[in-house]
Order: sequence, then C-alpha cells, then structure tokens
Amino acid sequence: MNKKIYSNHLPGITGGFFGRNTELKLLDEAWTDKNIRVAQFFAPGGTGKTELLHHWLNQTSTIDTLIAWSFYSQGSDKDKHISATSFFSHAFRLLNAERTTFVNEEDKGSYLAELLQQSRSVLVLDGLEPLQHSDKEIRGELKDRAIRQLLKKLIGYNAGLCIITTRIALPELYDNNQHVISKELGNLVPEDGVRLLQSLGVDGNQTELKKVAKECNCHALTLHLLGSALHTYLDDKAGNRGSLVDITDKDDAAENLIKIIQAYSQKLKDTPELKLLQLLGLFDRPVDAAVLQELFQSQIPNLTADIDLKTWETATKNLRDKHRLLVVNNDNPDQLDCHPLLREYLGQQLRESQPDAWTQAHALLFKYYNALPEKELPDTLEEMQPLFNAVAHGCAAGLHQQALHEVFNPRIRRKNQNYLIRQLNAISDDLATLAHFFSEPWHTPTTILSQTDQIYILASAGFDLSVLGRLREALEPMQTSIETYIKQGLWSPAAISMGNLCNLQLTLGEIDNALNSGERSMDYAERSGDINALILTHATHANVLHQSGDATFADQLFRDTEHFQKQHHPKYPYLYSVQGFYYCDLLLSQGDAGEALKRTKQTLKWARESNNFSPLSIALDQFTLGRAYLLQENFPDAASWLDHALMGIRNAGVQDYVVRCLLERASLHRNINYPDYNFTLARQDLQEAYNIAKPSGMLLHLVDYHLEMARLLLTEQTCSAQPPTETDDKQELPVQEHVSEASRLIDKTGYKRRLPELQVLQNRL
Repeated sequence: MNKKIYSNHLPGITGGFFGRNTELKLLDEAWTDKNIRVAQFFAPGGTGKTELLHHWLNQTSTIDTLIAWSFYSQGSDKDKHISATSFFSHAFRLLNAERTTFVNEEDKGSYLAELLQQSRSVLVLDGLEPLQHSDKEIRGELKDRAIRQLLKKLIGYNAGLCIITTRIALPELYDNNQHVISKELGNLVPEDGVRLLQSLGVDGNQTELKKVAKECNCHALTLHLLGSALHTYLDDKAGNRGSLVDITDKDDAAENLIKIIQAYSQKLKDTPELKLLQLLGLFDRPVDAAVLQELFQSQIPNLTADIDLKTWETATKNLRDKHRLLVVNNDNPDQLDCHPLLREYLGQQLRESQPDAWTQAHALLFKYYNALPEKELPDTLEEMQPLFNAVAHGCAAGLHQQALHEVFNPRIRRKNQNYLIRQLNAISDDLATLAHFFSEPWHTPTTILSQTDQIYILASAGFDLSVLGRLREALEPMQTSIETYIKQGLWSPAAISMGNLCNLQLTLGEIDNALNSGERSMDYAERSGDINALILTHATHANVLHQSGDATFADQLFRDTEHFQKQHHPKYPYLYSVQGFYYCDLLLSQGDAGEALKRTKQTLKWARESNNFSPLSIALDQFTLGRAYLLQENFPDAASWLDHALMGIRNAGVQDYVVRCLLERASLHRNINYPDYNFTLARQDLQEAYNIAKPSGMLLHLVDYHLEMARLLLTEQTCSAQPPTETDDKQELPVQEHVSEASRLIDKTGYKRRLPELQVLQNRL
C-alpha cells in the first residue's frame, strides 16, 4: 500500500519476533478504538519494546501516515541530557510545516500536535527515557516542555495514535486517563525465548534450549547476543555455552547481559570487528559511514592503524551478517549503529583500556565536525548540528577550553548576541550543549575550565533550567556559582546572583529561604559598592516582604530604594524595569491604580526612548498598565495591554511572568462587568497557567490559580449568562477544594499576601 508519509527511524536487529500476542492485540485495539489516543509501553532496556513496535507496524497496513523516531538511540545513560530538536525538525519537514519559529517550547509542541491532528496518523516516540527525569523525587517526569505539550494536546484530541516506549513510565500518562493505555512489558516466556534462539540458528533439544532461555532470564537482548555468539563461535550448539560464559537464572537480568557482552567482546579481542564496535562507542547515536571512514583513514594507533580498507569493509559486513550485531535502519542504510546498551559498554571499555585512542579519536571528531558547516555562523538549528557534535566530542577529548572558546561561544551562542536563545529560542539545545562542560550536571563544571569559565557555565545552566521551568534543578548551579563568587570576593555578581536565587526560591514557595537570600543579597551589594546591584537587590527583597504579607516594611524599603536611585540616577526618579514592576505590584495590591499608571507610563516612555531597556522590561510595563486599567474597570485598555504584555513576555521566554499574565487575563475574562467577558477564555488561560506552574513547582502561582479558579466557579454559579464550560481536567474540583488547596499552600509557603483574598472566599462559602 502506498503511504502518504512513512518514516521509520526505529533501530532494528536481525532475528525473529515471537510472542507478545497480548501486546499486539492491545495495539490493534488501540488503533481501532478512537477513544484511545496514547499507548505507553515501559520496561528495562533490551526487553524488546522497539522490536514489538517494528513487528506491529510491519503487520498493520491501514497506517497512512507514520512518523517513528527513536530517542533511545541517543543513549540509555540515566544522566544523558539531550534535545528533542532533531525529532521536531524531522517531523515538521515531513509534514510540510509552514511555521519554522516558535515563541516557546509549548508553542512548538502544540503546533506539531495540530499538524498530526489533521490526519489519522501514528506517531511513535521510542525510548523516551533520555527526556525524562531519573531522580527519585520526580522520577519519570518529562524534562522537555515541547514533548510534554505535544502529548497533552494529543491526549486532548488525536484522530490517530501516539505510541511511547520508555524504561520509566511517564507519570503524566500513568494516571488512569480514559484516553491513555499503559502496559509494562515483561521478558519473553520461555517458549518464545526458545523460538528466538532457534531463529538465530542455535541447535539443541527443547529442554536444553528452554534451560538456556531461563538462564538468560528470557531477556530478548541477552538471548540475541548469546545466540549470535553460539552461532559464530560454538557451532550453534547450545550445550557449548559453558565455554563462552557462566550465567544463571539466579543472577539479575542486567548482570547476565553484561556477562554476555564481556564474553562476546573477549571473543572479538584484537579483531577489526571489535575495533569497529568500539568506534561506534564514541557516539551517542547512529553514525554515517562517512564519519567512520574519516576515523579509519586517520589510522589511530591501537584502533584503526594497520588495518587495510578491504579488511575494514569485511569487518563491517561480518558484524552485520555473521555476528548480527549492527542495527538496521531502512530509512538510511548508510548509517551504522548497534544496540545502545552494547554501544555504551564498548565505548566505556575503550575509554578505560585505551584512553589515548579514545582521546585522539574524539579530538579528530572535534576537528571534523567543527569544519563541517558551510557557514562560519550557521543560521538554523539543523545547520548548527555539526557544531553541537563538535562540542560533545571536544569535551570528550578533554578539549573543554577549545570547545567553549572556539565553538560554543563564538559560533553557537555568538558571544553577547546569545543567538541560540534570543534568535532561535533553542534553550533546550543550549542546555544539552552546556551539559558537556560539567563533570556532574548541574553542580560541578569540569575543573579543566578556568574559574571564570566555570562560573559562566554554572550561571548559564541555571538560567536555562529556570527558563525551561526546571526550577528545582536551577537552584544548585545558582547556589554553586554564588559560593564561587563569594570565595573570590566578587561581591557585585554575588549580590545579583543571590537576588536571582531569591526570586527563584520565592516562585517555588520557599519564602523563608527567599527572605534570607534577599537579606544576604543586600549585604553583598553593600560590600560591592555597585549602585545598580544595591538598587536591584533592595527592590528584590522588598518584593519578597510584600509577598510574605509585610506590606508596610516592603513599602518603606521600596521608597528608600527609589530615593537612593534618585540620588545616583536623577534622570530616572522612578524605579523601573523589574524593580518598578515589583513596586507597582505593591501599589496595585493597595488599590492605587492611579499612581501605578503615572509611574508606568513614564517608565515605558523611558524604555522606548532608550536602547538600554530589555524587551522584558517593556512587556512588564505593559503588564502593569493592563492590571491598573483592569482595577479601574477600563476594560478595553486592560484587554489591549494584557494581550501585548503576554505576547512580549512569551517572546522573552520567562515562564514565571507568563503564568502571572495568564492569571491576570483570566480575571479579566471572568469579570462580568466586562462587556466581552468569557468564561471559556478564562478557563483556557487558567488551564495554561496551571500546566506551566504545576510541573515546574511554582507554588505561589498555584495558590493564585486555585484562588482565581474558585472565583470563576463562584461567578459561574451566580451568573446564568454562560453555562460552565468543559476543561482539560479529567474531573473538575469543586470550589471548596480549590479554596482548601489555596489555604493549604498558603500555610506551607508563607504566602500571607493572599490571606485577605482567601478570607473573602471562605466567607462566601
């Protein structure tokens, strides 16, 4: 059957497929049941998840559109940090996407969902674990916001089916959602293990083969490797396995797999085949034959030296046909790879046993990929991919300084332009590249870098993590960079970084910690004598005081800070930028919309007359104007300014303020005095705010969400003009539970600013 789109990037290995009838039936039912939109299979590596999908896709002739992508090919290491950009670029190219730029990661995920929703398609996300957290506290949660949004939208509506395989079940899916099925994939049953061994040519009676299968824990990859070894070295005889490896079903499946890999690599010792496999271990994904040819021609001692071309080509053929260890990619036959678990083991073996060869090979790859782009300064992420590879291989070779100063800063980030973030909005790619400069993400940069570079790397990682909504992860690099600044007596950057930490702690609901950090930031600023640091840190601390409920002290500190600014910057008598936003937030909470308008109109004028104000500063001024006009019930101006503000804040990519603006706009749509009030739009804004705040741990904003949701529900109950509307929630909470949750979170965080609003709602109930 002719396929409209049929792209299958799943890795496959030689050998038969057996059993899995329950899972195949489940996939058939999911494909025909329009109520099922996402299917998830989870199991340890090597269990056979990908082979299951291969078989089902090959047997299903009713798929018009298929996009199958493997993230597992980018490695199984729990500390792997990758970007999903290549997947999105591939999908957009196949679907003839008209858009190429996006305001944020959620926008990208939503757009791909929209394209997929236009047809009955199958989307396969294979081996998703590199994009998931492995920490116990947040185990399995997606790191990637675009993928999270894609799945959310597909769960909401999908004419086709999205299939996910992973080692760790996604908690975003594993919650009895009526549109999602989740299935844990176990090892093969012994009978199917026997059939797999027989398909690989292993000879023996049923009793013997069943014993072999059980010794291998019926683990698909272990059986495949043992079967290939018996076929190659031991005349296909199952009874000869003892001369190869000693395994038992009492051992852990992972231990037996390692034993088989070790035994196989020992059999291949000093052969061109082993050296080729070790070359694959230099990479974290499939590699083009042309790249391997470059390494071969470089004649690396103890790796590719003294091997002629014919022998090399024969080794490649043997690994594919005789040993059956190479992964087959029908979409790109020129790519070579083996199973990621095998690849990672042999790469580590090369690194430990032949460190000189490992270093030389990566240094050659650094040079190769650095020279590959046609442009010195590539414009797109696709054009930049070789530079990302160059950084990875350069750092693996210990060339961190060169990778940073010759590639990452001048060609990827473009120094002060920060092109990757500001122009391409590729924060996840920036973070994935930064990971190579850490010996322990996100805490310890490599000591090969200078102290200055280490601080730069820490600060950059902290910024990326916070913008991506991974707030708790951002705490560590921020704290580490502050400690480094203090040790060096660099009080001005220590003050500013401590202020940033204060804001982060505040958003996370750690108000006591934020108050402490605010005081320390002011102390460091005073030690530095930096006027701008003094103004920023004092305004930051005043804002925390306001959120903690101490409006009187906050107001006095704001006034003192502004007086100090007038003395040193008489051209700007008002606090402006984020400092002005904080102060106007206090004024608006006190009902003084007129003063907030007067100030913000002036600061917005300054921003437009000067190039020294950031786009975020302008967006925050627009946000304040929208809030002030809403307080005055000037609804047309409120709506206009809030829309402008949200657009500007989205472009700035600061999720904290995106949530705040969504919550404020929801209150506008909820206000029945507003002629165009719309409960549906209010719910949409509230749902988006919740979807950002909840996984990011923004506890203060969750308080605001529950309070505003309670107000909306109460308004709906008393207003017959519009009926309650459906939301993305599986089952909406009653108003009492929203109020109770807001109360609980206020007690937990110390967000006492909201106590009067909570009291009003409790009285209404």
